[in-house]
Amino acid sequence: MSKKLTNDLYVLLESLADWITNVNPKVVYFCRGCHKRLSKRFTECPFCGFRGRDINMLARDGIKIEESSFGIRQKRIGFPKFIFELVKRYKSSGDKRLPEGIYEERIIDKQKDSYDQTVYKIKGGKVGKILHKDKMKLSEH
Repeated sequence: MSKKLTNDLYVLLESLADWITNVNPKVVYFCRGCHKRLSKRFTECPFCGFRGRDINMLARDGIKIEESSFGIRQKRIGFPKFIFELVKRYKSSGDKRLPEGIYEERIIDKQKDSYDQTVYKIKGGKVGKILHKDKMKLSEH
């Protein structure tokens, strides 16, 4: 990952954390390299020099996200990459019949061995009818 892309990602995550801070969650930063707790202001770990951070947030109030893309991944020791993923996003489509793109909702749960995906058509800037729906065991996907 390039340094510019990494810095842009940090800025995006900082702005997300600042936005969520308005609903009074507990926000805790950890170094991805040495797993020590960090202050919000650090972009580089003062203990090991690593530039990757994990941001853990617990929000007790409701957070409304309207017409935007959103993704969550839960990681757990013993599971490669992630154990649970929730993605809701707008995507462009290579299909000329879908010039406004699609909206995808996807839930992957490795612990329950499930894969759920629903793809909607975008029409007039709004989520429309269902184009495709999958619900199956992840091991069969």
